[in-house]
Amino acid sequence: MIACLIAILISFILFEADNPESSFVFLAETVALVAFGVSWLPKGGTLYPDRKTYIKAGEISFLFCVYSILKYSLLWSKLVKFMG
Repeated sequence: MIACLIAILISFILFEADNPESSFVFLAETVALVAFGVSWLPKGGTLYPDRKTYIKAGEISFLFCVYSILKYSLLWSKLVKFMG
């Protein structure tokens, strides 16, 4: 993540005047955000959950995914009905 930020800084200093339409900053920010998200997977307990839970971690992840999908699909259907 830090390497991406340094690369963005270097590209601004050295190459911005030559090619202002470059998408390098977008790509570097995308890589940095993905790296940040992946780094939070162990911190949030997704990859290495606490051992004190009575439900298995895979079941919690699956149930949360199903709940999220159902919740947002119901919200989307309400929005579509509202919009006409």
